[in-house]
Amino acid sequence: MHVHGIDGIHVGVDQASDRLALYWGESKLYGDFRQALRKCLTDIKPFLCSDGGSESPFERDLQLVRDGLDLADEELNDAILRFLDPDDASYRSVTFRGVCLVGFDHIAYPTSPNQKDVTTLLNEMSAELDSWIGTLEDLLTQASPLDGIEIEMFLLPFPSVQDFRIAFLRELGHG
Repeated sequence: MHVHGIDGIHVGVDQASDRLALYWGESKLYGDFRQALRKCLTDIKPFLCSDGGSESPFERDLQLVRDGLDLADEELNDAILRFLDPDDASYRSVTFRGVCLVGFDHIAYPTSPNQKDVTTLLNEMSAELDSWIGTLEDLLTQASPLDGIEIEMFLLPFPSVQDFRIAFLRELGHG
């Protein structure tokens, strides 16, 4: 089922090493910040730290990319496919990375209009940034070897993750 795989796969180029960078993407929206981070790291770890076995989620999703890749540019398409083929020498030039979106509830948001201005809200959240980074570092250390892999982390505080889910489903016509 598609819901059991990674949320996204993105490709870039590491300019410093001139290597293809394959970003495995995962997102989690939970009310609790620590729980959202922990679940996100747990779910992305098999893709970034795969043993390469044929039954690994990494192999399944990589196969979906290889089989479904269509960049409308045959030369680029073939070049990327060579990089994604473990039997091709180019495969050793791929670096695997993570990109994560973690949404969570935050109490700084006002409960009624005009209680706070944007500057106050941003200052309150900025004051917690060091704490968020500390929590992330702790969880990465616990999820070793993820602490040695480049992961771009987007932290997105919400007034209410649950309210967002309800509104999003309504916009999709499911609510």
